[in-house]
Amino acid sequence: ESDSVSDIKKLFTFDDLPQAPRIINQPNFAFPRSLIRRGIKEGKVIVKIVINPQGRARILEVLSATNPELIPAAKDVIRQARFTPPKVDGVPREVHGEWPIVLHAP
Repeated sequence: ESDSVSDIKKLFTFDDLPQAPRIINQPNFAFPRSLIRRGIKEGKVIVKIVINPQGRARILEVLSATNPELIPAAKDVIRQARFTPPKVDGVPREVHGEWPIVLHAP
């Protein structure tokens, strides 16, 4: 018989960390030309992501976007993003959190 409590994986969030992971690269993305033509040169997409112990991120959910046309660009940023490895008590861990991505037209 297994102990169900020990089978539950601890889910860490950014709040569990002494310092939130920092992005260490500059991901490339294409700001939608259709928005630029309409005079929109900035927007924000808030996503829920998971960062693994190696600092790679993946998207869990799009929480909001100032314009839905920005979501593909935000997904490109997340795919390319590399973060400082998240650590809990000095041990690299997977963490979940919200990330506001502010996108600017070139």
